[in-house]
Amino acid sequence: MTAIKYNILYVDDEVNNLHVFRSAFFRFYQIFTAASAKEGMKIMEENEIHLIISDQKMPEITGTEFLAATVAQHPNSMRMILSGYSDIEVIMEAVNKCGIYQYILKPWDRRTLKLIIDNAISKYQLSIDNAKLMADLENSNNALEEKVNQRTESLEQKTKLLEKTNEELLNVNKIKDKLFSIISHDLRGPIGTLTNFVSTLIQYQDAFSPEEITELAQQIQASVINVGDLLKNLLQWSRLQMSTIVVNAKILNLYSLLEKQQKTLQPTAYQKNIELVLENIPKDLLVKADEDMLNLVLRNLIGNSLKFTDKNGKIRLLAQKEGNFVKVSINDSGVGMSGEVRENLFKADQHHTSYGTANEKGTGLGLKLCKEFVEKQEGEIWVESEEGKGSTFIFTIPSAE
Repeated sequence: MTAIKYNILYVDDEVNNLHVFRSAFFRFYQIFTAASAKEGMKIMEENEIHLIISDQKMPEITGTEFLAATVAQHPNSMRMILSGYSDIEVIMEAVNKCGIYQYILKPWDRRTLKLIIDNAISKYQLSIDNAKLMADLENSNNALEEKVNQRTESLEQKTKLLEKTNEELLNVNKIKDKLFSIISHDLRGPIGTLTNFVSTLIQYQDAFSPEEITELAQQIQASVINVGDLLKNLLQWSRLQMSTIVVNAKILNLYSLLEKQQKTLQPTAYQKNIELVLENIPKDLLVKADEDMLNLVLRNLIGNSLKFTDKNGKIRLLAQKEGNFVKVSINDSGVGMSGEVRENLFKADQHHTSYGTANEKGTGLGLKLCKEFVEKQEGEIWVESEEGKGSTFIFTIPSAE
């Protein structure tokens, strides 16, 4: 054992005993001595003490009481009592209060005491090593647990990312299938009709009267407009499904937008002799909306009413402010719809193809776009309709006031 490696404090009120103890063990340990418990406590405040040895019989305080007082501040130190009396009660008190390592009777033998001290110091070092080992083991366990948590978290993130990627792929496939379905069933038909009109006009142009050519040209124009609208809706719907559309809201004059749509769709209304009018709309009515989205909603809803309104009918465009929103209504005198059709009209998973009063073909895609675009701007959309009594499509948009 390396000399003067461990610190030993010996407390005894007899100064001669302190000198004898120092002389016996100073070559092996760093020896601190104190003639009183108070002096011993001061030494322990200033130095790290590995082994505390105290005489039991002292005037101010017993050795057992002194050692018990050192436990709170120096829990790892070893403790021993030297006494000239063999008292079982004192021994039990020392064990219970301060967990002494050894109770030694005076007079002590130098060699025997040296062996006891060496064993006490060995036990102290073993307890320190064990504590360090447990701390290292706890740190290793914490580090291992942290790595496991990180890897588990990383695995969970990768799993979620994979699930999200698979979900996106499934969504893309659904979009692709829906596009192919619409292109196959709803776009091919109008294009075929348009091709037949043009072929008939070219092949039999001499057989037609000017009036018949005009009527055929009007039918071609209606078919072209129908195909164009369908393509616009397909493009917007695809972008919406891919989440590439961002709302760019700004202050707009609603009257001007409605008037513009009225003029744009007036030729279609004229072909069926439908009266398309603006009613009771303040010319200074302002909304906060995305202009492209709002135009698409208006164009689709008015176009839908034109499609399902008989010749000589009427479509009214109305708007008024209600609270923080503006309510827009497109009221027609058309064919109306059943309760079942009305309930499923805006549902994303429902695909409803119908024909207008002049055999115009629709996909229902435009109405779904209207719902998406209105809701993206914090509004609502709904329809009020009965078979044979016309329909009113209503939606709200935030007011700019």
